[in-house]
Amino acid sequence: MNSYPVELLVQHVPVMFVAGLDPPQHARNPSENAPAGVNGHAVSDGRETSAQELRDPFSILAARLRNALGARRRSATWDPDKSHRFNVLLVDKEVRFPPRKIPPPQHATRMDEPYSSAPGVLHSPLSPLTPSSPLYPDGLIAPIWVRKHLELIPSVFVLFLRIWEPPQPTSPLEINNQDRDEERARDTDLATEIGLRKKSTSERGIKLTVVLMASRHMLEEPTLDARLSFIRRQSGLDARAALFVLSPLSTSELNEFVASLQEALYESATDYYGAHSKRVRRKKNRYSHQATSLPPGSGPSTGRPLRSEGWTVRYEYKMATFAEFRMEDELARKHYEDCWEALRDMFGSTAILPPRTKRWAEAKVLADSVAFKICKLYLYHSEFSHALAHFNRHLYRFAELQRGWGIGEETFEFWSWVARQYRVLAEMLEYGVRAGLQLPSPITPSAGAQSATPISSSVSPGEVPATLGINPANAIQHPGYYYYAAASCTQQRYQRFLAISDQEDPSTTSSPALANERKVDHQAIIIELYTKAYELFKSHGTGNGRLTFHMAYRIAEAYYSAGQFDLAVKFFERIAKTYQREKWGAMLRSILAMWCECGRQMGDVELTVRLLLEMLAREATDSLEERRAIEEELVAIFQSTSPTRPIVLEPSDFAPILHPSIIFWKSEVSLGEPASFQVILTAGDGGLPGLEFSLLHIYWDENHPPIIIEHFPSEDPSAHPHTDLGQLRSSGISEGPSQPSPMIKSDLRITSSVPVDLTIPRLTLFLNTGSWNVEIPINTTNTLMSAASIPRWLTTIDLPPRFIPIHRPNSQMCRVQFRPHRLYISFQHDEPALIDEQYPIIIQITNEDDEDLQFDIDVLLQPSEDEGVNHITLGDDSSTSLIKGVSFGIVKPGGVVKRTLYLHSAGTGGDRILDLSIQSHTIQPESSNMSPNTNETLRTLVVHTVPAMKPSFTITYTRDPEPLPALLDLSKYEPDAVEGQRIAITTVAVLSSGPWEIVVDSIRYKPENVRRARVASCSLSFVEDEFPCSWSHGDAFSLTCEVDLYEENNEDFSEDEIPFPGHFEVTWRRSEITDPNIAPAKTLLNVPSLRPPDDGLVALLDCPPSGRLHHPFGLRLTVQNRQKFRTAEPMLDVDSSEAFVLSGPRHARLPMLLPGTSDEVFFNLIPLSCGFVRLPTFKVHDRRKLDVLRENEESTSTNPSGEAPTDPEEDRITAARVPVLLVGRDLRPGRDSLDLSVPGDELSLDGHFLPVYPS
Repeated sequence: MNSYPVELLVQHVPVMFVAGLDPPQHARNPSENAPAGVNGHAVSDGRETSAQELRDPFSILAARLRNALGARRRSATWDPDKSHRFNVLLVDKEVRFPPRKIPPPQHATRMDEPYSSAPGVLHSPLSPLTPSSPLYPDGLIAPIWVRKHLELIPSVFVLFLRIWEPPQPTSPLEINNQDRDEERARDTDLATEIGLRKKSTSERGIKLTVVLMASRHMLEEPTLDARLSFIRRQSGLDARAALFVLSPLSTSELNEFVASLQEALYESATDYYGAHSKRVRRKKNRYSHQATSLPPGSGPSTGRPLRSEGWTVRYEYKMATFAEFRMEDELARKHYEDCWEALRDMFGSTAILPPRTKRWAEAKVLADSVAFKICKLYLYHSEFSHALAHFNRHLYRFAELQRGWGIGEETFEFWSWVARQYRVLAEMLEYGVRAGLQLPSPITPSAGAQSATPISSSVSPGEVPATLGINPANAIQHPGYYYYAAASCTQQRYQRFLAISDQEDPSTTSSPALANERKVDHQAIIIELYTKAYELFKSHGTGNGRLTFHMAYRIAEAYYSAGQFDLAVKFFERIAKTYQREKWGAMLRSILAMWCECGRQMGDVELTVRLLLEMLAREATDSLEERRAIEEELVAIFQSTSPTRPIVLEPSDFAPILHPSIIFWKSEVSLGEPASFQVILTAGDGGLPGLEFSLLHIYWDENHPPIIIEHFPSEDPSAHPHTDLGQLRSSGISEGPSQPSPMIKSDLRITSSVPVDLTIPRLTLFLNTGSWNVEIPINTTNTLMSAASIPRWLTTIDLPPRFIPIHRPNSQMCRVQFRPHRLYISFQHDEPALIDEQYPIIIQITNEDDEDLQFDIDVLLQPSEDEGVNHITLGDDSSTSLIKGVSFGIVKPGGVVKRTLYLHSAGTGGDRILDLSIQSHTIQPESSNMSPNTNETLRTLVVHTVPAMKPSFTITYTRDPEPLPALLDLSKYEPDAVEGQRIAITTVAVLSSGPWEIVVDSIRYKPENVRRARVASCSLSFVEDEFPCSWSHGDAFSLTCEVDLYEENNEDFSEDEIPFPGHFEVTWRRSEITDPNIAPAKTLLNVPSLRPPDDGLVALLDCPPSGRLHHPFGLRLTVQNRQKFRTAEPMLDVDSSEAFVLSGPRHARLPMLLPGTSDEVFFNLIPLSCGFVRLPTFKVHDRRKLDVLRENEESTSTNPSGEAPTDPEEDRITAARVPVLLVGRDLRPGRDSLDLSVPGDELSLDGHFLPVYPS
């Protein structure tokens, strides 16, 4: 930001002058000049004080106040803090303010005051209307005007003074009238001094605050209030926040006082700057409708008064500045934007601002400063998109204007201005980030940034819309990005400068701008900007290190252009290592070329040789001629120079000069079997005819010496030397455009007696020419490129060469391993397996090898598809999933070992999958260092499993015919009392479904404690003597249980399901298995939960099972209300029958039945005929249900179908009938049952039949 006046960029905060804290004059060092204060008044720093002053509490208080107030000085470029703090300046008590207005000189004419209403009007010394002003006659804003309000004129003046204190009396009764007179005189002098300062501040509208320093003893004096009132009245101080009394305090208490003082005076400061804004606004309104015309005959060389557009710029800028002093950011930004718009309009007319003039340059600086002010105020509120949009807008608009002024992209002035814009933005963002500004992540484009326009538009109609991606010009970046943009623009500036400097036109080369440009150290600026960008890219951790290395490359390039080759080499070394590791061959070309040139300029022959070899290795040339030139330069260096030491190139930062291809003929060989391999070294296009290699070292193990192949120069190219290490054949293939790349080929064989992975990790080429010994390592595991995409085995060296493609992965490796063991594995078992049984599987292993083998086995049981938990048992180990490391012992050659694996299956039928791993080990003697030969054989066994038996269940429900207990029956409330008893008749049928005959040893009922159910009887007690018995496929066994169901009184709502109170256990085994180690299987038969049907109002008819002719018998009708909450009002109707004589009520209204109660009606019947005779029809209706049906019938409309109407009363009576059930035939399915063979309550409405026998 040094390109612009600091006054135009600094953050404005209210200014406070503090006077009266200077150390005593005799404490200053007379041999040193004290630092100058405001208006040249000396202000001592108080570094040297006498011992007496160090003990003076008021001297200590003044020093602490200077430290506390000096720490609150605020004049930074970036300061978004909105706390009520001031920019505190320590000044002398006699400080004077600059004159507000001065009279015009006596020779001033009407032309000098175009806006004056009368001669002799006073104006500011910095006004364009004042002839002595630097802005006269058409200037806009001078930085000195901003400096005046930043450093010369405060908004609040704080004056520290010492109040006079009389000496302490020796006696409480002592009265000294002389001290009273001196006290009054001292207070009068103090009030006079304050009044003089009050007069000077009141003339400028500045708030004056006086702080009187007194001792703690003085604060307790009763006369203090009267003295303070006298001083306030005599000096004319304000009544509010104008007079304070301060005694010596600690540092923490003093900081609190300073903070409270600034808080109390902040409103006065804002009022001061607000008054300035109102004054400027009035002047703007006064001059807004006036226009200024050029005087006749005035031209560019004559003084022209400021036009109305210029006055608008001045007023808007001043109102923005004063609003910024008041910390009203939104209002300040609005005025700054209006100022920028007015400046843009002024630049649009060359008549108002002629290009390349002094006022034009000042206006350009002002426009740039205003633009950065606007961006900074946007950034204070984290409006990043708006800040960037305005920056791009300023850049685009003024770039267009400069093209119109003849300062376009072809000039260095244009790029100098653009670079300055990016640099100031980068510095502003850097200040903000240091102060805690959180930049947004550029994952999604910010709202509103799409409206920003870059300098030049390169978007074509066929491109993807910007909404589908992120344009860096429309998303705020970290400061390093803009430093990089500034550096790039500075490079463009330097190139344009060089182009203009090379021209022979005297009018161009002799311009003042070019003369100033020659004084600029362009390379230093470029290096500085790229260095800042480099550091910021590293610190912000962008996640892409290549951008950081690109910055380093640009720095190295700048050092290279500046001739600082040693610094350029340091950066090239750092960059090249990363690019070599990441194999960016194309990007290394320019780096290697400049790096090599640096070595030449530095005279470093060894570095030059190393880089020339690397350029050959990476083919960092575009033509064969350049490659030959590099070879010739190498040969010339080898012949004309001598190195100080042998050169050993590092494989990590060097590409192979010959591309290696290591191929093994086989991927695996056994111990002692030769492994044949080839080493093929291939040069790039054109070969290396100028270089001759003397040795090749082949490393296959770091613990063994390498295989050395030596080259013997021979005049006969058909000679092929041989070595004793296998067979070596080498040949050179002649160069030509139709021939393949030159290569060197060697065939070798390696035999190993221990298991190992054979590889050729590295090769080493030796280049011995003259006194040069260059060792070139070749890393075969991490090469940049391959000579062929598919590995090929060279079969002949005759022309043309013949190859065999090797279509095998990892052809550069051969594994030497033990010979696989020979064994035979078999499984014996009888499928299918049955659920719940211990299923034996015999594992038999036969050793068919010629040596002793030790076998271990791992068994993995895969989980089944159902939720059943399966088990496997092998020996003493049992698991639900994995049995590991079960030893089968040592087996001699030809021996057989057997083990039995037991599989216990649960759940449903299906396949059970067993994965078996058989490890075989050779027996090594203790003295042997060789690891044992271990083989692993995998087998998968699938066992089909079926259930041994399939149960089926039938459950029906009946009611208890006994009457329900009365409502007030106290026995219902006993702890173990039950009521509402029902009976569930459960039939269990077990079908033998397995293919094998089984022997059932027993079937037992295992009771369980269930609160609402218990088994009353079971048919198993009658068949216990029939077990054991044999069941074949298709055999069935049935049993029946009666379960009593009831409800508990302490429950408001019963559960939906009632668990069956127990289960059945079937103990069985296969009939053909006699192994005593196999325990009998146990299958559990779990009866489904009981879900009795919902009950309501029901009638139970209890009569004998048969009758005798003419013999009377009794009949009982029990009406039970089994509803939970509804009361019933039953009505009884009995139809007569010709077969019986009935004695009892025929039409009766029964008592109202509360929930859980019942009522009984008794009848006597005499049969009149024999046979299966129908009983009289007993009809029971619920009167309450009948009333509800009638109400619903009245609320609905008539029948719209057009059918013949039916009797609605008859339909309602039928719907309200209560089932009348015969005791003993009250069988119903459960709520979820789909068995329709069991009758329900709806089938018992038409009556019942009774067999009648003759008497």
